[in-house]
Amino acid sequence: MELIDADWIKHRLTGKRGELTELARAVGVKPDVISKILKGERRVQPGEMALIVAFFRPPSKAAPDPLEQRLLDRIQELTDEERALLLGAAEGLIAHRQVAKR
Repeated sequence: MELIDADWIKHRLTGKRGELTELARAVGVKPDVISKILKGERRVQPGEMALIVAFFRPPSKAAPDPLEQRLLDRIQELTDEERALLLGAAEGLIAHRQVAKR
């Protein structure tokens, strides 16, 4: 999973008027908090990451269910090595399920 940080957010901003205010509202913070994140003065908090991802998700895609949201929150707290291990485990589970279907 990608690291949700200032660069990740900047890459997805469209420059639309009021976009930062809308993002702040979606995350549940004041607009100046988003400005601080973008300037590198504040890090995105784990509980904010899934909300930021959801804000930039295309409207046609449904919001994550509560379990998916919890999983996204927890993944953000892992190190890169732990994420790689988790990804390997998930891929192994999927491969196992596909073999079991045959």
